[in-house]
Amino acid sequence: PWVYSSQDAMIQGMLTCILNKLGIDDAERLIKETSSSIIKALYSDDKANSISAFFSNGGSNNLESIRKRLECCLLSQQKNIVIIIDNIERADKENILLLFKLIAAILNLPHLIYILSYDENELKKIFKRDLHTNYNFLKKIIQVEITVPDIEERSKDALVRSCINKALIFYGEDKNNIANYEITIKTIIDKIVDIRELIRFVNSVLSDNFAFVKGVLNLHDLFAIKTIKYFNNDLYDSIYGNREFYISAHREYSLGFHLEALFIHET
Repeated sequence: PWVYSSQDAMIQGMLTCILNKLGIDDAERLIKETSSSIIKALYSDDKANSISAFFSNGGSNNLESIRKRLECCLLSQQKNIVIIIDNIERADKENILLLFKLIAAILNLPHLIYILSYDENELKKIFKRDLHTNYNFLKKIIQVEITVPDIEERSKDALVRSCINKALIFYGEDKNNIANYEITIKTIIDKIVDIRELIRFVNSVLSDNFAFVKGVLNLHDLFAIKTIKYFNNDLYDSIYGNREFYISAHREYSLGFHLEALFIHET
């Protein structure tokens, strides 16, 4: 839901997905005609009466028609449609509430199954701080709650190690040199808290240009300094600002002159 820039866009996106799965070709036209009316119904001061009136008055014929067509298609095809919506807490705050209202009041159709994935603690904060809505509101919508346990520390460590080793080899490092990365990898294992962070780290620190510098730069040193920059940018800035104390093989370039030329000049 976080990819939608507006409530209209989210409604149209959800309904288009359902209608297309059922083979209804004119989905886009039907949805555009009704999306704004859906929002008005859901956000009326008198919500229950508004939704009831919305489906019974003449102005809602298009939406009622869509619902009937959806129900008929779902029942006749006996096709279960599973809609997976993840990272709900990352969506725009208003879209979060709209999403749950859509599922509860409008898209509660037969053979539609919703799998809703979210961080419960974060969602509770949003409901209290931003939406000023009782979190128990969700109990009326969610029928089965499944809590995904945190990954075990040992499993997480093994996964982080395996992913980084494979990524290093993929981006050009010789597998026989992986042991040289052990100290850096142990630090990374201590810092990584979840799988999302691991993906972000690999995408940020390792990239195509990592392979291009093979033979020019020491890949292990490059990986180590990029790891420092990722986890502790202040430390990285300190190292960069005092690099003459850290550089050995190319120290002369960092000092602003070539030592060999200086020696020749003195002789």
